[in-house]
Amino acid sequence: MSTYAITFLRVGAIAGWLLTVIAGCSSTSSDPPPTVTLDLDTSCADRAAWGANGSPDCSACLAKVQIACDCSHIGYEGKCEAVSIAKAKEPDCSAALDQCVAGCGGDCRCASACYAGHDACRARATELNSCMVQACDAYCR
Repeated sequence: MSTYAITFLRVGAIAGWLLTVIAGCSSTSSDPPPTVTLDLDTSCADRAAWGANGSPDCSACLAKVQIACDCSHIGYEGKCEAVSIAKAKEPDCSAALDQCVAGCGGDCRCASACYAGHDACRARATELNSCMVQACDAYCR
């Protein structure tokens, strides 16, 4: 076989592999996102009660539930993408506010206090936390 034929076969194999990967990534979970919004204190308390919080399955869910395509098709990927984007675009939500909440380390009263005076951000955070708790509960409890 000539060098050109071998190169052509390699390019064809790579193109086929790429098409398989792209096709696998073209859709998100078929299950709709949770539609019931838990209030911030309830979703925070539910999350604080998780026994497997920090486990690989729980951590993967919490990270991937906000991303539309992970290619793993586990069932939760992308479920909370729309609310995650809405929170990120909310002008009332800032990096300082996110740092305040992250610094609370799961203390629900502390997190609630961070949102004082930031009603628009609190509403977006409530939607996102509620969605994440409902989508990841089975992996984190």
